[in-house]
Amino acid sequence: MKTNAPKPPQKEKDRRITARPSWIKDYLLLFLAMAAFNGLHMTIYQNFVQRDMVETNTQLVINILMGYVFFITAIVTAIIALVRHLSWSRPMRRLSEAARKAAKGDFSVRIAPLRKDGKKDFVEVMFDDFNTMIEEIASIETLKSDFIANVS
Repeated sequence: MKTNAPKPPQKEKDRRITARPSWIKDYLLLFLAMAAFNGLHMTIYQNFVQRDMVETNTQLVINILMGYVFFITAIVTAIIALVRHLSWSRPMRRLSEAARKAAKGDFSVRIAPLRKDGKKDFVEVMFDDFNTMIEEIASIETLKSDFIANVS
């Protein structure tokens, strides 16, 4: 049996945003840095620890270490991506949505603080400044409306 329950409203995509976030660049840079470190580590390992090691064992060790580097790089990149999303992308999207509403004339929009402990970083201060700006614009809009009503 079909229900005619209303679908939740979907967020409108901003067509002005044409760039996509790319975590591949971050991953490749991190991978290259860790691979370079691994190459240095392997050079030291071969020259000072395992001088008389058989060639097949050397290749096996290199393959194992490259797998290790790949795995650790994937974990570190995922952590960096999560932190970046939570500390930068999500707050900027909230600010962008609020600014879009204010640009359309909705001066009742406010951005709630992210942190619950009362401490403020630069994003929290920016949210406070945005809220203050919207309050000022709303009061000026009210004064303008009152002035026009009184004049007419």
